[in-house]
Amino acid sequence: MWINDLILVLIGFALGIVSAGPLKNIWTGKWKEDARQNKRVKLLSALQQEAGYGFTAEELNQRVFNRKLDEADVIELLKEIAESNLIYYKANKWYFSEHTHRKHQRHYRH
Repeated sequence: MWINDLILVLIGFALGIVSAGPLKNIWTGKWKEDARQNKRVKLLSALQQEAGYGFTAEELNQRVFNRKLDEADVIELLKEIAESNLIYYKANKWYFSEHTHRKHQRHYRH
């Protein structure tokens, strides 16, 4: 019957639409970049919450990731964040840059 065929085609379209995004992320490897972005956000949030205090990469690894990441990976993530000038490295510690943060807030509010 043509009704059964129509139902099967509609179910196929629905499944294709629902699964297109996740399959594309898996196929292109975008999920890896999304995971790195989430880790950068966690690090930046931890530094922002304790603005004014500096932390070594080892301390941040303990606080944020409970030492689940390799320290070299944490340093690499911190360097990527530092490219935005929201954090800086001074005397073996990483600090949150409140001045740059305020400057960015003013820029995006207007």
